[in-house]
Amino acid sequence: MFKNAGSEYIVVQGTNVRYDRNNSSTSGRSYHKNDLKRIIEFILRNSFAYYGGNLYQQHKGIPQGNNASPQIADLTLAVMEYQYIRNNIQSGHPLSFSLNRTFRYIDDLFHISDKKDEFIRITTDMYHHSLTLEQTNTGPKESAFLDMSIKTDDYSFSVVRYPHYESNIPISMGLNTLHGEIIRIFRNCSLFEHFLERTRQLARYFLQIQYPKEILCSRLYSTLNKTPAISLKYAVCNNDICMHIIEKL
Repeated sequence: MFKNAGSEYIVVQGTNVRYDRNNSSTSGRSYHKNDLKRIIEFILRNSFAYYGGNLYQQHKGIPQGNNASPQIADLTLAVMEYQYIRNNIQSGHPLSFSLNRTFRYIDDLFHISDKKDEFIRITTDMYHHSLTLEQTNTGPKESAFLDMSIKTDDYSFSVVRYPHYESNIPISMGLNTLHGEIIRIFRNCSLFEHFLERTRQLARYFLQIQYPKEILCSRLYSTLNKTPAISLKYAVCNNDICMHIIEKL
């Protein structure tokens, strides 16, 4: 980070932190990059626990409960991720969709994909061998992330999601929602057949709430024309996508 900023100092002034090229600041606390390295090293090497009448020093991992530990963990993983993506971009490896739906909060990863083996291979190459991932999802339709239970839309009861065609809500709002949902489905589905099935389910629902089929088809064509990334991702032209969706409604 110091190299990218072209500076060797940082200045801490209250909650504001900035880089300083030549330590010219007259206010706040100034730290040379080597000072910061020694501070982090002190934090990592001076974690102790008292147990069973004995005092133990931690030798592996980041100290639990330390105020700086979340930031150190986040930055450590961020560097590994940056180096992996940078190296693979240089070698021409297509990561645009492999990690498109991947999120991390400190050391918890959330990945949406039907290509489990590919994701495991990527993370094995990305993170240091001392770091191991533990899969926490209980099934293909349910997972736990940050102490929350996340499920798909496979519920045993009806969920009202979109405005009825004859409601007082403007029709344009319902159609804009349809547009947004198609984009969401496109971003979440790696395979074309999955995209087709989810989009058909969406269109069928709109038909059930009385949206005319010709209006739905018109909006579908409009969304595909305004989002060329869909046809590029699945290598299928817009007209063929529309026909595949409409023919089984």
